[in-house]
Formats: sequence, structure tokens, C-alpha cells
Amino acid sequence: MKKAWLNIVFLSVVFASVPAWAGDDAKAIAHGLQHPVTVAQAKKLPDESFITLNGTLVRHLQKDHYEFKDQTGSISVEIDDDLLHPAQFKPNSRVKLVGEVDTHRYKPTDIEILQLEILQ
Repeated sequence: MKKAWLNIVFLSVVFASVPAWAGDDAKAIAHGLQHPVTVAQAKKLPDESFITLNGTLVRHLQKDHYEFKDQTGSISVEIDDDLLHPAQFKPNSRVKLVGEVDTHRYKPTDIEILQLEILQ
């Protein structure tokens, strides 16, 4: 019985914090929209910087990873299926991406995308 109560308390805390996570995404997107950068600049930014990129989604790499390119270079971007399903992807699509810089110790910097707009 004690475990059941602990599970109920734990799940209550987790589900009560879900709206706060959603609010954080909205703040991150708003912050990213105020910081348009190039790929070359994004590669030099610190981890967890929120940015906007304008350019082309060149190709689907694997799962939710794509190659993004602008006039200064290319970078891998991670786009969840709820933003762009691989079956909907069209090579060389012009896009505006809002995301978070993700630096790594042993692999190149990439960008986790929070918002995607396909441009015509």
C-alpha cells in the first residue's frame, strides 16, 4: 500500500510539471526568433543557445536527423517526427528553423529543432 501511495505522489508531481515544460518551449522559441544566425556562427555558440536558421534542408540522414545548409556551411539538425515526418520531407526545401545548439565532446555540434517553417 505504501508503494501505491508513493507512485501516486510521484506521478502527480510529474504530470503537474508538464505545463511548465510546454511554457519553457514557448520561451525558447521566442528567444530563438530574436537570434538569427548562420551555420558558421551556430557552430561557435555555447551549448543550449537558442537560435534561428534560414536555409535549405538538403537531405535526410537517418531517423530524425537532416542536413541543413546555408551560404556559410552545413550542419546536422534533429527534427522530431511531429514537426517533419521523414515521408513528408522533400530534398532542398527552403526552411526557417528555430532550435537549440547542442555541443558534444566527441562529435560535431548539431541543432535540436523546436519549430520548423517551410518557406516557398
